[in-house]
Amino acid sequence: MDELINMNFSARGKSIANPVDEAAMEQDFHQFCKEFSIKDHAEGFRQYALRLRQLGNFIGAAQYFIKAINLNHRHKKKLFIDDFKLAATCFYAMRQYQAAIEISQMALQVDPNNIGIISNCGLYWSGLGNFAEAEKYFKKCLEIDNMYLNAYDGLARALGKQNKLDAALSCGRQSLTIKNQLAFSEDNLNLLKHDVPWPYTIDNAIPPFNPNAPERNIIAYSLWGNDPNYLKPALLNANLAKVIYPEWTCRFYCDKSLPEDVVQQLARTGAQVIMELKGNRAFEGLFWRFKVISDHNIDRFMIRDCDSILTLPERAAVEEWLVSNKHFHIMRDHYGHTELILAGLWGGVGNTLPDMDVLINDFMANNFMTRTIDQQFLRTCVWPLIHKHCLTHDSYYHFNNGKDFPKLNNWPKDYPHIGSNWQHMKK
Repeated sequence: MDELINMNFSARGKSIANPVDEAAMEQDFHQFCKEFSIKDHAEGFRQYALRLRQLGNFIGAAQYFIKAINLNHRHKKKLFIDDFKLAATCFYAMRQYQAAIEISQMALQVDPNNIGIISNCGLYWSGLGNFAEAEKYFKKCLEIDNMYLNAYDGLARALGKQNKLDAALSCGRQSLTIKNQLAFSEDNLNLLKHDVPWPYTIDNAIPPFNPNAPERNIIAYSLWGNDPNYLKPALLNANLAKVIYPEWTCRFYCDKSLPEDVVQQLARTGAQVIMELKGNRAFEGLFWRFKVISDHNIDRFMIRDCDSILTLPERAAVEEWLVSNKHFHIMRDHYGHTELILAGLWGGVGNTLPDMDVLINDFMANNFMTRTIDQQFLRTCVWPLIHKHCLTHDSYYHFNNGKDFPKLNNWPKDYPHIGSNWQHMKK
């Protein structure tokens, strides 16, 4: 059979596709085509793959994008670049970086200057830890478009990993500057005005922090699935919070994919567990933790990532925020922290922002869901509302009047940065 991509090829010695019930999926595919009156088989494969990707079934989506590619190749029809690109992003979502690279290289043979695919190659090489190769791809992006954001973000990390710190900081600073400009662009503000009264005002009066009401001071997380790389640090954080943040309560927004024993263990720590209905879009769970922002029963919130461990230096920064007379707190503590608001390193006074459900639903309806969709939302929909009302701790860029983190006596200088992935901290 004349196939351009063989689904059975291996990536770094491992199969790129986990087992799926192909018979059931084939039956569902035919039902899908019948329901939507799709007669062209390649188009059917493509549309079904998009549906699977939207549902978070990246294994199935990758297979059906590849079916579309192979069918068009077999019949000598036009190859659609987006089929390659989206198949690669599915493998990336499964951390199958080598497979993502190989499919992207095929796409670049068809369209050598496709900046999105070139940038993605840089991302995939970074995933494999080959930052020198990643650097080449990101720099090629900037040769095509010197305002391409993803390239600056990727370069900041790739250069920093190679100890080229000055160059990394230059790229990171450029990324923050461009993102700020885009956030306040006429196009973005016009979209924001559909959901937010403009100009949006924030009441200057900030109620004092009440350490005696931990149930009203919430550390919010999103958690789903059975990946131990999220479950273990989530449980660790729930226990650490009782020591580091005794005036706060952890709250985990979860769905039924979370193992019941983990739900029970979280509850035993005193954490709140809020069960969410599973959405119908990939990465939707990233937004669950933002629900705390509009909860009328809370006074303060902090948004954190399950796989980042709470630390005393972070606590010291939070203490400065609580007495700062600022509504919001933003932290950046690494050369790779090139977002205006990192989704897991910020907090605020409750009920200060517009209804989050309205903002989030409109944003998701008009944007392609990716692994960083939550940070894109914060950049475009929240940053313009809060940028004047933030205390920012920023150890590298000092962006938006960012200040240094408070120093702790006897704290190891080589300790991982705030927001570091727990895998790095284990080392």
